[in-house]
Amino acid sequence: MTFQRVWVTHPDTRHRSGRFELRSRDGGLSLIEDGVAEARWAQPRAEVEGSPQAVWVSDRGWSAVLFGHDQLVLIDPTGARTNSVNALKLLREDPASKPFINWTTAGEYWDTAPCGSFFAVEGETRFALRCYWSRRVLLAPGADPRIEPTPAEVAPLRAAELAAARGFIEELLRLDPPGEGEDEMPYLRAQVRAQAGVAILGLELQDQPDPALHSAACDAILRVLSRPAHPSMWTSIRDVSQAGELRRLSYAQDSLRLACNDALVRLGRDPAPASGYGLAWTDAGSTFPDRPADHVRALYALAEGQTHAEVYARVGAPDLIEFHRGTWIYDTATSTRTLRFSGGAVAEIRDDSERAWLRDGSREQHRNR
Repeated sequence: MTFQRVWVTHPDTRHRSGRFELRSRDGGLSLIEDGVAEARWAQPRAEVEGSPQAVWVSDRGWSAVLFGHDQLVLIDPTGARTNSVNALKLLREDPASKPFINWTTAGEYWDTAPCGSFFAVEGETRFALRCYWSRRVLLAPGADPRIEPTPAEVAPLRAAELAAARGFIEELLRLDPPGEGEDEMPYLRAQVRAQAGVAILGLELQDQPDPALHSAACDAILRVLSRPAHPSMWTSIRDVSQAGELRRLSYAQDSLRLACNDALVRLGRDPAPASGYGLAWTDAGSTFPDRPADHVRALYALAEGQTHAEVYARVGAPDLIEFHRGTWIYDTATSTRTLRFSGGAVAEIRDDSERAWLRDGSREQHRNR
């Protein structure tokens, strides 16, 4: 089974990544396929749902639509609604999901890089929306919405998500980064999907004993990392203590690159030199230079007392920055090293070989705050 993922924008724009477009006009919705004059289906839209945000379409003609007010609706090939749920409300009731639902000035934030997949159990179509912390919202026709898959669903769901993950990565690799003055939204949306894809590969294959699957996944991730950085968080200025004085640090983030290096570590590899943070000790803006080729070896030669700039020169940008804690965190295949800064210099170095973040979404949660 194949999957099409389409993000929906303002009804007068057509930033599409697949064969389908969801049009919202005059209080109704219609699903349009490229090159086909007649809509797949058309129906009224309930105001309580808000504007459509995303639609997924299966090769069997089923659709799932996520609306702006967090309502997830499952639609059969005739356009009939067979199930729906307020995804955020369901996730709020899940104790394992509560820590990952963040409050913002724009409301609760939970749907970073989601992955939607259709799969079948005994011929019945089902849909799963996977969150970045690996919990899911599951819909089947006429059944109660759920978080946990049944034993019969585990294998086909996993196969569907891995297929979707590989498809997201291939989709990005087929695109050229936007040039000067070009609309960058299609590329940014492809980055979000690829970010979900590489995270799924790392999480789902880390315990897979087949070395060929590991190798193929790592090769795909490294192909993504070979592309130029394209920031997902624009350059901002932060004041960082340096040698007793506040210095201005230009800071930008490429969330896809960070997710790629997380996945490599989950698959037993050292992070690649390609950095997901762009840092500069000036107001001129951030760049994304590669870390030194020996950055993993150099990491273990660091000592307390070194400044941010000295650490950056020796080992490059970290894999996670926690500004609120004053820490820079670096990963290797076997351990994670945390540098805590105080007064602009390294005050403490901690190593962690247990690394709970390998199996949950806590690393992604820190970046999404």
